[in-house]
Amino acid sequence: PIWLPLKIRTLLGYEGRKIMKKIVRWLILAGGIILLLCLGFMIYKSWTVKATLKTSVVAITAQNQKTYTAGQKILTDDFEVLEKHENGKSIRLHSKEFTIQPDMAAETGDVTSVTITKVSDPSVTCTVDVKNQRVEVASFDVGYPNLTDVKATLYSNGELAFTGSGNVKNFEKKKMPWTTFEDARNHPIVSVVFEDGVMPVSMDYWFTGQKELKNIDVIPSSVQSMEDTFAECTALKTGPDWSRCESLTNLKGTLSKDTSLTYVYPIPFGVTVLDEICNGCTSLEVAPDMSGAAGVLYMQASFAGCVSLYDVSLPINVQNLSNTFSGCLNLETAPEIPATVVSMNNTFKKCSALKHASKIPSGVTDLSNTYAECPKLCGTLEIDANPEKYNGFLSKSVVSVSLNLTGASPVLDLLGLTKDETADITVNGNIPTKNGA
Repeated sequence: PIWLPLKIRTLLGYEGRKIMKKIVRWLILAGGIILLLCLGFMIYKSWTVKATLKTSVVAITAQNQKTYTAGQKILTDDFEVLEKHENGKSIRLHSKEFTIQPDMAAETGDVTSVTITKVSDPSVTCTVDVKNQRVEVASFDVGYPNLTDVKATLYSNGELAFTGSGNVKNFEKKKMPWTTFEDARNHPIVSVVFEDGVMPVSMDYWFTGQKELKNIDVIPSSVQSMEDTFAECTALKTGPDWSRCESLTNLKGTLSKDTSLTYVYPIPFGVTVLDEICNGCTSLEVAPDMSGAAGVLYMQASFAGCVSLYDVSLPINVQNLSNTFSGCLNLETAPEIPATVVSMNNTFKKCSALKHASKIPSGVTDLSNTYAECPKLCGTLEIDANPEKYNGFLSKSVVSVSLNLTGASPVLDLLGLTKDETADITVNGNIPTKNGA
């Protein structure tokens, strides 16, 4: 060939050049054939895809080989999704052709179940389990009466899982095995889960002071007492779901000082003690629904220091409201006071935004400091009680506003005289006097 250098053509000779020409022709022919085959394959593939797309989708399948840490973002690009058609062919979907839910790795468990949905046809879905990074850190036998019946296992993702069956042993306050083992400080509890067979009777003090605890499984139906169970869990935003706990009676201090708490589940019917349940929960704006909690008798300091609280109600049979709402700086209207109430000592003390008081029923015997330091209290306050104690009832209250006391109480004047000298407080429109008692 002329494109070969002269020196090489000379070396090849006439016959050699003829052979070279043939080789070149065959190479060109082979290349053309290969090109035609590739083009034909592409046309066939395109035709097959088009033909497949015209058939109905039977199902989609998915794979994901990644492992995720708790709360890590899961991406559609992490999945290989195949769309199966009725003609037996499969087509791979682009990551924009499907959605995933959830798109965050679960906080608990060894897998996260992800549902994949085709965008163009939401009825076409599949579910795939992706792996969670979860390694056992420590394990404790905590069953009662047999220790091995229930196991509490702490994992590297902060999950504490209770497995097995039966009751759980009682422990002294601040001596729970999952908070006192050698390396506990380096492995804070973030989530708590219960296997169905685990049936503790008491959960008193179990997680007090666990400042990184965020997620709590549904509380087992067997639980009767939860004193200080989640107290000082400052990262907790939603209280536990105790709706199945028909035998639950004690919620004393259960969520106290949980400064991030914004929601508490309705109080169960059988609960009798709510003392300090949400004491110091500074982010809580709405008190839990207590309309069905007919058994509640005691609410001492239940919402004391809840500086954001503005919406409250009371259970119908409560008796003790000592310090219940003291320091609730955003409470403007006092809830209706049930006829069963006996003590209202410091009930609304330091509620600096409180304007509207509720009628005080006849059975109340202690009104000490009930509305002390409520400068905006005004309008009319009806009192039917004949209290044995009423020291400081209206001390440092009613500033630059006026309040009129009415009602069947025989000591209205004495109650009115608990005011500061400059406070504009009257009794049935008149200035209160000692002789008016």
